[in-house]
Amino acid sequence: MRTRPLAHKQPVLALLFAVPMALAPFAPSPALANWANASQMKYSNVGTYSVTFTMAFKRNGTKCVVVPQKNTVVGVGGSVSLDLTIGSWRMREGEKEDCLVDGKHIEEGTEVWGRIDISAGPYKSCRKDKAIIYRKSGGTVKYVSGGTTHHNNRCKIASWP
Repeated sequence: MRTRPLAHKQPVLALLFAVPMALAPFAPSPALANWANASQMKYSNVGTYSVTFTMAFKRNGTKCVVVPQKNTVVGVGGSVSLDLTIGSWRMREGEKEDCLVDGKHIEEGTEVWGRIDISAGPYKSCRKDKAIIYRKSGGTVKYVSGGTTHHNNRCKIASWP
């Protein structure tokens, strides 16, 4: 019985190795990761309404909404920045459970997201498919919203860290 040499299989093997290499440019880049580290949040209001910018997260399965000690009411054309590392957060009025570590800190490694409470309108979560993880060494996530009180006022990501 005569056997065929392996030489006839080399083009097939070469193709098997070439296809993944050809697809390499289509692999997801680090910028398309499903999370980003942040230590700052910035919100800009280009809508025709005022908002209160707050931050939300979950701790032990409880959804928490916190505000910094400073005023975060943002008028038309205004903006506000939140430093997540400050350690002087307080629970939003009406919240029942204290979600803060030592009553004023957010735990590092927690998924966080911005939230806008529109004056005379609904609140809008700024949470997106890509998670924002609080890290002291993280960058700045920038949010923006526009439109009117009840139309086209969705909170959007302007830029990722």
